[in-house]
This record gives sequence, C-alpha cells and structure tokens, in this order.
Amino acid sequence: METVLNKIVINDCYGGFDLSEDAIIWLKNNGLSDIQIDEIPRHHPLLVECVETLGEKANGMFSNLVVKVIVGNIYRIDNYDGLETIIQPYEDNWIVIND
Repeated sequence: METVLNKIVINDCYGGFDLSEDAIIWLKNNGLSDIQIDEIPRHHPLLVECVETLGEKANGMFSNLVVKVIVGNIYRIDNYDGLETIIQPYEDNWIVIND
C-alpha cells in the first residue's frame, strides 16, 4: 500500500488565516483568478506553492502561514482564535457502536 502525502496551508498564530496583497497577486498571476480567500481549499497546489515561494511575504496582517504535510487525503482544520491545527481521522477519538 502506497503512502500518500499531501501539503496543507494553515495559520500558525492567533489572528486568522489571511493572504497578503503580494500573495493574492502571485495567485492571480499564476492562474487562480476570482480569488475568495475563504474559499480556496487549503490543499490547493497553487496556494501551497504560493506560501512556499513567498514565505513570510504571503502572510496577511495577523497571520503566519505555514505548509504542513499530512499522511492521507482526509483532514479538517480546527480553529481557536485564529490559530489553526490539522486534525486527521486517526487523531480523533471516534466512538464506534458495535451492536
């Protein structure tokens, strides 16, 4: 069985996910038009490339964007006052009913 790795962009500080003007321009110049920041999938290859390429210049006013690598293709992002963490199914305490 092959291990699948995926990259996800999250905000790693209190404040909230936001892109700088430089990042928005970079995304538009690289083919992502009509940008709605809150609608870009965090695993979108262009978003990941943008954050990796621009580094700190991709950060919005109150954000610190980082790229995290996950195993598999299922995730959700939890948010506490803008600080985000990635949760994957194997990390959660799932309750299974075995009747």
